[in-house]
Amino acid sequence: MTKRKQELSKLTPLPILPTEAIYIGVDIGKFKHVAGFVSKTLLERHKHFENCPAFTFEQSREGFRALVERIRAYGPLEHCFLLLVMYNQKSIPFASFFAANHSSLPSWWHV
Repeated sequence: MTKRKQELSKLTPLPILPTEAIYIGVDIGKFKHVAGFVSKTLLERHKHFENCPAFTFEQSREGFRALVERIRAYGPLEHCFLLLVMYNQKSIPFASFFAANHSSLPSWWHV
């Protein structure tokens, strides 16, 4: 086993606290989007912002639902903040889905 693999295998998962804020930044693409997850616990575990988890999903209701399930794996929706830059029409379906279906998810939209 290489030294790098040995170091990775020694990592122990840190639980995300039920009251910890989780910030999800979403990069909107034409057909696929990427969500990056950041919290205090994730930064402690992964040491650098670039190493925190990311999730790629489709521009569809199924893709949006998959993102919601991934968010719930990290913590309750009430403690998650969705960060999105809305700079063109590609953002509209995503924003509409969350506004209609998950109004309990605090969101910050930058227009």
